[in-house]
Amino acid sequence: MPDPSERLPRTPTSRYLIRRARSAETSDYSSPTFIPRLGYRIGEPLSDPKALVQAALQPDHDFFLDTSIVDFAAPSELWDILLAGGNAYLIPSVVDELTPWLERHPDHPMSAPVLQKSPRLQFVTSRDFTPSVWDGIHFYLNLLVRRKQVMRTTEMRLGREIGRHPTIDEVQQEVQRTLGERAYLIGRKMKNAKLEELSHADEGLVTIAFARAVRTGRPTTILTRDQDVVEQLYKLTVLIDFDYRSMLLANSYLHDFGLYRPQPLALDEVWLREAFVDDPNNVQFERQPGLEESILPSSFDFVAVSCIRVSDAITHLSFGAEKRMEETLEVKGRTGGLNTDKLGTRNCHLSLWPLSVSKPRQTIAVIAVDKRVRLGDRFTIGLLDINRAMSTNDPTDTIYAPRWAKRPPPRATPRARRRAPSLIRPRGPGVAERAPFRGMDTR
Repeated sequence: MPDPSERLPRTPTSRYLIRRARSAETSDYSSPTFIPRLGYRIGEPLSDPKALVQAALQPDHDFFLDTSIVDFAAPSELWDILLAGGNAYLIPSVVDELTPWLERHPDHPMSAPVLQKSPRLQFVTSRDFTPSVWDGIHFYLNLLVRRKQVMRTTEMRLGREIGRHPTIDEVQQEVQRTLGERAYLIGRKMKNAKLEELSHADEGLVTIAFARAVRTGRPTTILTRDQDVVEQLYKLTVLIDFDYRSMLLANSYLHDFGLYRPQPLALDEVWLREAFVDDPNNVQFERQPGLEESILPSSFDFVAVSCIRVSDAITHLSFGAEKRMEETLEVKGRTGGLNTDKLGTRNCHLSLWPLSVSKPRQTIAVIAVDKRVRLGDRFTIGLLDINRAMSTNDPTDTIYAPRWAKRPPPRATPRARRRAPSLIRPRGPGVAERAPFRGMDTR
């Protein structure tokens, strides 16, 4: 008999991860609380609203509240537990969005605590982070915000290709055809908005919650009703995980230079010329099998970062982060957007994902000068970074999905084989093999 959870809806992000999940035969992974190291766990959808209350009862746990979760539909016990525990966190943009609604609903249990800045709530600001980490937070926030421009970007690209202004239907179909459901859902709400007009609340929520989690080492969960928050947290972890491993690779490269046998990087493919500045010090080297695992520190402090979405069902997505990931944020902020501060103006990239390079180039790492666009006065963003943020073909396969979610892999179809174009035109992943399952039971 099918499990009842089969009939409960899942988020588009969870569906994407379940399709990519590897089977896990080891008994450790059958634990309902296990989260792989630098990997994902997809929780079983739950229909009982009391599950949200049970989640709030977790000891030594922090909760970041999205605007959408504060309403009269949530169990009243939830607010009592969070206020009594003093472990509910709000960021400024969420407070700004909540204030008008709470002023109109003074009878809500959160109204007075939020409006009066009660000490029973924690209000997170830039003062909770070092200036460099705060700049790193803004770096990733701006990358995520750019994902919302996918409709405008596709409209301009499609217009150049067909020689006329495309219709709205044509743009929507092109986004879904080339980038898929996740990109379309992120971009559909903001298809006509300029960058400066886009709301940053979702992106600020996930980046600040993640940054505080890796700073404190405390398990952290975002509570939301919005699928976009789930998607942006997932994408943030993909980007930071890649940059974290690239930072560690740069350290290893300098410490054990002889292991890597670097060769000059020739910009002899169009996608490489779009991504990198022609510099005589640019190098490439082959990624040996297991490199992505071997560069990780043998000793690490595990931090679970999760998002619970409350809709027709309660869904749960968790990522197994590490405290040292704060260093990636700090380096990003201090260097103005690089993965390392040890290579001058050159950046280190674990792979060329998602560039569509020739097959020999799909297994190399690169140390090179990025082509970058300026973002304000504090830092710049590499075109390759923007490319990765827009891509929906992510290098993610360290995923634990419950047994009920397992499915045979779908048959390849022409549509399934299509790869998403990016801002700098390449298609396809060129993705490295990822580390095997390692993680922690979060009980």
